[in-house]
Amino acid sequence: GEAPGGGIGSLPHLQVLELGQCGISDMAPLAGLPLGGLRILHLPGNEISRVDGLANMEQLRELVLDRNKIKHIDEHAFDGLRSLRELRMDDNGLKSLTNMGPLPRLRALHLSLNRVAELTELEKLRSLRHVVIINLIQNPVARKPLYRAHLISAVGSARAVDGKEVTDEERDRVEQLLQGTGQPANSGMYVYTETAQQASSMGQAMSYMVPSMHAGQDGQPGKPQDAPAQRRGS
Repeated sequence: GEAPGGGIGSLPHLQVLELGQCGISDMAPLAGLPLGGLRILHLPGNEISRVDGLANMEQLRELVLDRNKIKHIDEHAFDGLRSLRELRMDDNGLKSLTNMGPLPRLRALHLSLNRVAELTELEKLRSLRHVVIINLIQNPVARKPLYRAHLISAVGSARAVDGKEVTDEERDRVEQLLQGTGQPANSGMYVYTETAQQASSMGQAMSYMVPSMHAGQDGQPGKPQDAPAQRRGS
């Protein structure tokens, strides 16, 4: 029979909870429920504006928050999610990638159809060291020159970006390109911290590495800044 009180509180061994399109606006009450063994939590299509109530879900593997109203992520919002492998936050109006962690075991991150606009936001994903799949398509930032290169650089473990494979050859070209260009155009605030010393120490050698990418690699489309040189050579 049903335990006194009923509801979710009577299911301490629950592993999957799906509450899509239920009009939920507040996640905080989740913290008071016995959900320590929960593996999958789906809350798409609700009215949620704040990520909260997850601190005790140490076994959670998959979190779906698509089609809510989450514009930003509070500090400590994901604290406790040591086991999370997949996070989906498509179509939320998300403007900033600040506090996207700590998620030490995250392998798939889906952030399409949001409002992330600046290349500097991509740098905030550097702490996600095990992500192999990442999607940011249909964000304003995805239309910026060298967007893909900066995302590949920031998420060093990524093997697929926006549905397209990241090969070792492409990653090598990205490293050379960003070292050769320094701070890219249209991103005055961007600081490429990890290769600044490398670029300065290698000096003029960088100027000979970038042009070699036009003819020396194949199988991948050229980067936006490569296009003028390709047209001149055609």
